[in-house]
Amino acid sequence: MTNKLIKMKTKSSFNQESRKAFLEELHGHQADESWQSAVAQDEPWALTHEAKRLSKSSLLDERQQADSLSNKLKEQGFVSRADKIRKLREARQNRAKLMVLASTESTVEASRQLENCDIEVFNNPKLALEAIKLRDFSAYIIDFDLPLANGLQFMTSIHHQDFEHRALVILVAKDITPEMIKQGRTLSVNHWLIPDDLEKKLAGAVAQLKDP
Repeated sequence: MTNKLIKMKTKSSFNQESRKAFLEELHGHQADESWQSAVAQDEPWALTHEAKRLSKSSLLDERQQADSLSNKLKEQGFVSRADKIRKLREARQNRAKLMVLASTESTVEASRQLENCDIEVFNNPKLALEAIKLRDFSAYIIDFDLPLANGLQFMTSIHHQDFEHRALVILVAKDITPEMIKQGRTLSVNHWLIPDDLEKKLAGAVAQLKDP
């Protein structure tokens, strides 16, 4: 029964018996004493209440139909625009952020090949250090041989700063000595890699971010 009809039936010309019958029709059963009393006192709140109830019921039915249609479309492989946006946001949030401090093009190129990673490349240790202070990187990929310093000296400068980092630290060096490895442990270096087949080695090291 439409809201328009309900409004028509609430007019003053709508007598007591007709109202009672109308309420019984709405409820599917005889009106109880409270409804009869409301009608007898000529109180319109009863019909107003029913109008609101029917309106909410209609909206609920529409939502259920929309949900049912949405579920059927999903079963058929249809992806809504809202779902696409949500998935893109989730994918963006799950991407690792890497700081690459490199003096060689091979390290930069190997880093760019890493999947699901956003990288920032630096060749100046001072600028890289400033970036680390401002941004939360998932990992540092550092060439051992750097202008004016080396990778361990750079990590030492990080430890002297008044902040803590939890990034995965990867150093790339042509020659790796036991002394370098020992010193690296005190500076939170997680991996030492040699440049040969660097892309594959970096991928294996960075995978630790997803599966520690």
